[in-house]
Amino acid sequence: MTKQGNFSEEVAELLNPVRTKKCVLGLVHETLEGVDADSLIALLASPVSNSKISDLLNRNGHKVGETAVWKHRQNKCACVRSQ
Repeated sequence: MTKQGNFSEEVAELLNPVRTKKCVLGLVHETLEGVDADSLIALLASPVSNSKISDLLNRNGHKVGETAVWKHRQNKCACVRSQ
């Protein structure tokens, strides 16, 4: 008989996959620390337009398009897509 893996661990991995891919906003967030990271999260949750967020990020050295902001806010980016 072949040695089997741990069934419950494999089920847990399928139900809770580790998301290693990130969109451009996820990558920007990883580079920020402390209050800047928290500010980005708050900004993305706010009613501020995608265009204004994109402009702000670009002025601060992060090349992020308006569409990338929209996709991230709509949970249609690599950060949340199933793998």
